[in-house]
Amino acid sequence: MKRIYVLIEIIIVFFSGLIIGMHYGKNELHLENNLKQITNIGFSNILISKNNEEKIAMEFYEDFLQAGITAFSEDIGEIEIADITVPKGEPEKQYYSKYTYLDTDKDGVKELHVKSARYYCIIKYNNNGLYIWKQLSQDWEPLNNGAFLEERTFSAPSYTVYTYNILDCNGNDIFKLNFGTYDKNYNGVQDEDDEYYFDSLKMEKDVWDMLTNKYLSVGNDEIQWIVLYDGTKYNYSL
Repeated sequence: MKRIYVLIEIIIVFFSGLIIGMHYGKNELHLENNLKQITNIGFSNILISKNNEEKIAMEFYEDFLQAGITAFSEDIGEIEIADITVPKGEPEKQYYSKYTYLDTDKDGVKELHVKSARYYCIIKYNNNGLYIWKQLSQDWEPLNNGAFLEERTFSAPSYTVYTYNILDCNGNDIFKLNFGTYDKNYNGVQDEDDEYYFDSLKMEKDVWDMLTNKYLSVGNDEIQWIVLYDGTKYNYSL
């Protein structure tokens, strides 16, 4: 009789364990689903927040382009669109100027890139205001991969200097590489008789071509520029 009682106890404990296990299993699944929902809501909120921020940023950028507001520069204080697009001392004239929107610092909100025949400014929205995130010369071009390439050509003697640059989220250099060519025979063509430099090292043309191809072949065809001023008021173009 005792043996039967013990057997019944074991069966009760076994089935109780199954019931409790099922209960906790359901709770665990419920908790997991809740965590997924919370995570999805969190990411959705981040995306919504970024989208809202970019929408506000675009309104500020439009106001800046229309000379309605200014942007702050640590070097010279407040600047307006005319400081980038109008020659100093000649307010009736304008450089050829264009602009685009790119998320250069990869924070989810695009910056305003304004480029004239003399200046290249990257303007960022932050805390209901604009500031100059990075100022470059007109020789710089943004590339499809987020990097920048500067190409400067000089004469007498003729030589070309390239600078490939990658910036961090604060606009500081994290990678910078210089390379160039020197038209030694003055024929205006890059040939075997010219001199080639890569990061200050002199080398043959075929080696130079191989090393620089990964930087010069990136291209900028995906960058969609919008013309702000066509330059008809001033004989300067990009």
